[in-house]
Amino acid sequence: MFSGNERGLSSVPATITLKTSSVPSIINDFGFTNVDERENLMVNLKWTDPSNTGSSSGGAATAAGAAVSSYNGPPITAYNLYYRKVPDTTWTKETLTISNVIIPTAGSQVRRYVLRNLFNESKYQIKIEPINSVGIGPESAIINARTLMKPGVPTNITITSKYGLLPPSITDMSRNYINITWSKPDTGGTVIKYYNITITPPASLGSGLTYPYNISSTDTRTSYSADIGVLNNLYLVDGSYSIIMETYNGYLTSNESARVFLTINPTSAKAFIFNIEGYYTSSGLSYADMTFSINTQWQIANPITSVKVNGLNATYSTSLNTDNQPISGSGQHKIRIPATNAGSEIIIVGTEYNVTITLIYRDGQQQISELFSYTPEIRYLSL
Repeated sequence: MFSGNERGLSSVPATITLKTSSVPSIINDFGFTNVDERENLMVNLKWTDPSNTGSSSGGAATAAGAAVSSYNGPPITAYNLYYRKVPDTTWTKETLTISNVIIPTAGSQVRRYVLRNLFNESKYQIKIEPINSVGIGPESAIINARTLMKPGVPTNITITSKYGLLPPSITDMSRNYINITWSKPDTGGTVIKYYNITITPPASLGSGLTYPYNISSTDTRTSYSADIGVLNNLYLVDGSYSIIMETYNGYLTSNESARVFLTINPTSAKAFIFNIEGYYTSSGLSYADMTFSINTQWQIANPITSVKVNGLNATYSTSLNTDNQPISGSGQHKIRIPATNAGSEIIIVGTEYNVTITLIYRDGQQQISELFSYTPEIRYLSL
């Protein structure tokens, strides 16, 4: 084709570029609205409609040489959305119109759609293809989605025996209580609402009891701690306890944790006198060493403050063993009892004594041993 005017035809042929209408281009950024796509019975999808690639004037330019606004064929009017539950091989098709999709910002190419009526604890494959009046564009890449899952089991569970005050449940005096710590597991896709702590106590406290440990929706902790001092309206006693835990995310409950066991020691223990042996000098009995044993472990937070020896000529008390160390822990201990103390005779040779010792604890508890018969022998100086 040649151009011309009233003077004649041009010697240079004119070129006209024609562009036919086309189907939409592929949707390349098909994905999820949220970083963690797992939601209750649904998946929240997001994409951007394809960028325009041609021009509305068929590729022509203005007199200034600028291209007229471009286009990618007629506007997109619908979408074919395909999904299937893994491991199914058959796709389910939903055709979406512009009225079905969410346009977050007017004039934006961004689109959203909530795919509902799915099954929790499932994986899905999803793809999409755009449609305009010319036809159907190419399929997007397949994306893999998950719906809401069970939350994980609490991890790193530890249970520790404690002794002391625990307001508001223990305020009158020091008592036993349990401290439980654990770490936050996978949420399953939504915020954790609470943890169930199920405690099985000794038979004297009744049946097991489940406590919910509630979590705020704004809680950002990754580890937790809970103290329990009362079960079935009774203070904790010494004996064997166990716990299991579960996580609840508002929709689904996790599997149970492995059972964790704890033995609460008694708050005090009794001593058993093993032996009393006198030591003599040329002037007579100097002192007697008493060996006793504590065979039961007790709460280390309630230490022995003194040991009182009863049944001799006078009462004698000490807080130290023969190595000048505090008397603590189970096992064998030895204390020294002087024959005289502060001008008073405590042990008189040849006298038969029925001796006991009293262990006095920080919280005021006193444990008295069984009787032990002791007669310090009379030793004469040999000339």
